[in-house]
Amino acid sequence: MLNLAASRGTPVIEGDTLTFLWQGKARQVQVIGSFVPALEMRAVDGTDLWVARKQIPDLGHATLSYLLQVDDQLVRDPLSHWDPEETQPKQLTWRGNQVVVPPEIRPKSDVPHGTVQELNLESASLGDTRKVTVYLPPGYSSRQRYPVIYATDAQIFIGRMQLPAMLDNLIAEKRLPPLVAVCIDSNYEQRQAEYLPDGDRWDDYGSFFLDELLPQIERQFSVAGDREGRVLMGLSNGAAWSAYTAAEHPDRFRGAISLSAGLTRPEAMPAAKPGLHQQFYVVRGSLEEGFADAQQYLVKSLTDMGAQVKAVERPAGHEPVYWSEELVPALQWIFPDH
Repeated sequence: MLNLAASRGTPVIEGDTLTFLWQGKARQVQVIGSFVPALEMRAVDGTDLWVARKQIPDLGHATLSYLLQVDDQLVRDPLSHWDPEETQPKQLTWRGNQVVVPPEIRPKSDVPHGTVQELNLESASLGDTRKVTVYLPPGYSSRQRYPVIYATDAQIFIGRMQLPAMLDNLIAEKRLPPLVAVCIDSNYEQRQAEYLPDGDRWDDYGSFFLDELLPQIERQFSVAGDREGRVLMGLSNGAAWSAYTAAEHPDRFRGAISLSAGLTRPEAMPAAKPGLHQQFYVVRGSLEEGFADAQQYLVKSLTDMGAQVKAVERPAGHEPVYWSEELVPALQWIFPDH
């Protein structure tokens, strides 16, 4: 097996099973990343070889991002033949042979580029200052109004997922209308308190977003001020925030893109308000075992409210690499008229 791994690279594929290998002395070796809980590698008796196997249905459509944790150290898999993720050098991504990676997720030098502005908004509701990153499309003009996406977790959308480059590419290809993206930095220590419906800062964050940030953006930038032009977007706990906030305010938002809602238990949705059609694009990874029941409840609740829901699921974990691949079709689905 070790010789096979050295020649073909890891993970070794046998049908719908992946085998990971590591050689060396250690107390514990785990495969982490897309796998939650982590895959525990077992030492082969009488050797310094460690092995972990994972069976994954529909493996050909899988996107798996991983690295090894050897004792307390994070290590890039030395037997892999795959290139590391450019925004996280130690992390490797394995893709099944049926995965088509949208080329728009990577920056291109031959397309017009939008501009990015950073704001620091002092919030009375939150009692702190939040950094806000605003993407303006190429050719932005104050003489027209642009549809706008409001997103949580700017650190990931702007950093690891390179959202401005993605928007540049899709707009240049006329696969998206020119639009503005407003990405708000998250406070990692307060994520669940602010983003989950039962969090003790949920109301405070709602006041910050609806009463402080939204009016500021609409005064300062030429963005849509009606529900048809406003869409929310989030990932993990922020995906829950985007879906629940849009559902709670159908008169203010046309819908939301929810990337792997980080809900560990079902939370009741707001009561439906008839006559206001909404759209929700919900992405889930089949390896997100801890969130599966609540994510399914989210999809059912939105559907029961009468919203148009597109639910996408394939073998993947709770990872920005997966979200990047799914964000391209999500954006095109929610902004179809261009």
